[in-house]
Amino acid sequence: MPSKGDVAATGGRGKRRRWGLWTAGLLLVSAPVVAAVLVLDSEPLVVEVDQLTSERASQARSFVERVRSEFVEGEQPRQLVVDEDELNGIAALVKRAVPRLSGRVNVTRSAALGALSIRVPRTPFGSYVNIAAVVAPSSDGIRLPMVTVGSIRLPEAVARPLCRFALNVLLGRDNGTAMLDMVSGVSLEASRVTVSFHRMADYHERVTEIRDRFRFARQEAVRISDPQVVAIYYRQVTDLATLVPPGYQTSLGKYMAPVFELASRRSASGSAIEENRAAIMALAIALGTSRFEMFTGPVEAPGESKSRQIDASITLKGRDDLRLHFLYSAALKLAADSGVSFALGEFKELLDSNEGGSGFSFADLAADRAGIRFAEEATRDEAHARRLQKSMSLDASESSFFPGLDDLPEGLAEREFASAYGDLESPAYKQALSEIDRRLEALPLFRQSS
Repeated sequence: MPSKGDVAATGGRGKRRRWGLWTAGLLLVSAPVVAAVLVLDSEPLVVEVDQLTSERASQARSFVERVRSEFVEGEQPRQLVVDEDELNGIAALVKRAVPRLSGRVNVTRSAALGALSIRVPRTPFGSYVNIAAVVAPSSDGIRLPMVTVGSIRLPEAVARPLCRFALNVLLGRDNGTAMLDMVSGVSLEASRVTVSFHRMADYHERVTEIRDRFRFARQEAVRISDPQVVAIYYRQVTDLATLVPPGYQTSLGKYMAPVFELASRRSASGSAIEENRAAIMALAIALGTSRFEMFTGPVEAPGESKSRQIDASITLKGRDDLRLHFLYSAALKLAADSGVSFALGEFKELLDSNEGGSGFSFADLAADRAGIRFAEEATRDEAHARRLQKSMSLDASESSFFPGLDDLPEGLAEREFASAYGDLESPAYKQALSEIDRRLEALPLFRQSS
């Protein structure tokens, strides 16, 4: 029979166990709240982002092409020189594509400061995650004397291994560590950063591994349609093209009518949204570029020749370029949100407004916006998806889904665009976009769904 002391000891252990469990439970419940309080802010750290101008667009493209040629396609880089303007050009493009992200970089002789504000759904603790990092000059790798996330300040002894860990997770294996170890030093001038690199024995193998990793992740993350279903529509489009004499001009609507009639029949026992998505991707692959297979997977059987060239001239408003703008934007809408796909169209037009380009074209932007609007209508919900199928089956004339382009300015050089419209945030530019949207919403296909 246990003594009173044994009973008291057992009761004491039970109380301590219950207290420990209660404390652990309290910590589990309160930890997310504490983290939110420390990480979230009520105001953004970045309140001003450069406007996406033609100059900024050109700088962003130049930087991306240089990085690709030196790091991905060329020999091992020895140095990468980047200007503050180039980095802020990238930030301007990202902001235009993803409005919730705002970034800015400032470079002086003593430090480079990067700041990022991420707008999140409103909470009682704040609506922004603010991240800031300081990169200092160094002759031995990358120095991060200060990194902050919200009100949490990470010392360099913590920030560096945390960056290595994050990059290893992102790049796979120890590739993050290997890439960071390539950096031999960082030098700073007014508005310019120069990063120097060591040579790496297995550099090309690691770059190939990283590219394959991103390619696989991208395909898995953005796979937006079953390639076997897309292939059904793809074969229909290519078979239709064989009936058209080489070089004969044909409206895109002549292809869309039978494609969406097929989608309507196949939707009788399935999802109209899924069929419309597959149909749009097939049109973009067959009448645009096979690169859109990155979002679907291969649409042709192994060993099947890709020699089914579309010889006919397929147009919108009598133009090949408008057909491409429409199809590319519709497909990109399915892979991302409309802000991203339209920002890509704006980016391209800003580049065209530079010397040597074809000029800024509101007609091209109208085609971009029409493609986005078409994809939205085709996948909005089952009712709208079926209504679009029926409408396109009965009337796929261009006037049913594509706006008039009368009086839309084209071929604007950089100075002409700046003089007439300023930038992408000006009232004049927004008014021009509103006019395009007004024309779109007046079209039969979209008017009946409003």
